[in-house]
Amino acid sequence: MATWEIINKGLSLNQLGLRRDAIKEYLRALESDPQAGERFLPINLAGVREQFCPQDRRGKLIIHILSLFSNYKAQKNLAAALDQLVSRYGFRVICLEGGSGRIDLDFYRNLPDEQRKATLADYFVKEGRIQGYEYFAINTKHDIALYGADEPCLHERHSEIHLEGLKERDTWQRHCESLRQALLTLKSHLYNAELKMFEHQKEILESWAYYPFIKSLADQLSPKVPLPNIDKICELIVLGNQMKSNPEALNHEQDELLLFLKENLGAGLKEGLHQVIYEFNQKIITDYQFYRYLREIAVQQFSPTILQKYPNFALAMERQILFGKIDMHQFFGGREAGRARCQRTFLHPGGPAYFRSDALSY
Repeated sequence: MATWEIINKGLSLNQLGLRRDAIKEYLRALESDPQAGERFLPINLAGVREQFCPQDRRGKLIIHILSLFSNYKAQKNLAAALDQLVSRYGFRVICLEGGSGRIDLDFYRNLPDEQRKATLADYFVKEGRIQGYEYFAINTKHDIALYGADEPCLHERHSEIHLEGLKERDTWQRHCESLRQALLTLKSHLYNAELKMFEHQKEILESWAYYPFIKSLADQLSPKVPLPNIDKICELIVLGNQMKSNPEALNHEQDELLLFLKENLGAGLKEGLHQVIYEFNQKIITDYQFYRYLREIAVQQFSPTILQKYPNFALAMERQILFGKIDMHQFFGGREAGRARCQRTFLHPGGPAYFRSDALSY
């Protein structure tokens, strides 16, 4: 049985109120498919770092969520992820750090004006007064239990420190901004032309041109620094440059391929195709999983040359599949490690363009 079939069986059991049996199906899916964890949440809300299936599971499934504390976007994503886990998969108990014992939010949950309640909770998230799990618990209609997992004495001390810190947050932010401006001023006086160019590229990280720039420097290092994720980014850029069609033309080619598959696949595979399309539209599976499935079923059931009829969509699929293979958790660390190595090599003592060793060091 395919992973999506196992998970969907769990969803059906959950809708019938059989949550224990549903959890067993989710565990079976996780055990049979190393990528199954990625199917539980949309990739725009959270990414799965690792999953572990002990032999003695006792019908329990625990999801450990890491999020950036008091960051508005991260906490709203956390709330949306909790909504998915509770409404779709039947989770009912949420345990959190920064609290102790049962957390009673009934006063806020029972406020009669839903719109004002949501607006007020959103304001407190922005101010760092509450986190995503509290925002979700206040606004959800589901019957959930919220528990703090900390020791009472540690929780009280944590709360005191947090509230004290909020009083000084504006002051700290002003100090950080002053320090940032001072460093920018120093850079303008101390950096040579090459290092200024290097720093400029770093400031525009959203530009795809930054990654070939880092790769071109890294390729000159001896020994070479392995940057597999940046290599994949560079491949993405090459594939993107090869694509000539506009989005409308790409969508047309995708529709043509899907129509061909629907008309020519056997009954069992056709049912699977419809299920995968549904999961993709509902954001249950990722772009990587969807396009990998399309490519594999087209090539395996027909011919490797079938995709030549849809050249630009084939390139778009390759890009999505390649992007899905990038380990985003390692990507940023690898990028900074490569950048720092290049900077030390080309802009430090012994390198060709060192600026002032007595003024600034790395």
